[in-house]
Amino acid sequence: MPTIVTQVPGHQQVAHGDNIQTQIGNPTQYLVGHIGPYPNNNLIVGNTYKITDAAHPRGILVELVHPPGGGMQTATFQQQT
Repeated sequence: MPTIVTQVPGHQQVAHGDNIQTQIGNPTQYLVGHIGPYPNNNLIVGNTYKITDAAHPRGILVELVHPPGGGMQTATFQQQT
C-alpha cells in the first residue's frame, strides 16, 4: 500500500507516494518519496498532514518541513511535538 497524505483538518487526500521511511531523531522525521502529483501546490511547508501506509494504518500526524523535490520528489515530514 502506498502512502496517502491527507490534509488536517478536512481529511482530503492531497498526495500519495512510496512507503514512509522513518529517520529517528528529535523530532522524528518521515520521508515519503515519489510524491504525486508533482509538483503539488497542496503541500505547504508548516501545514499539518496525516500520513498513512501499510506499516502505519492509523496514520501519523506530521508537519511538512521540506516540500517534495529532487530526483525522487521526496517530501520530509516531522512529527508534531
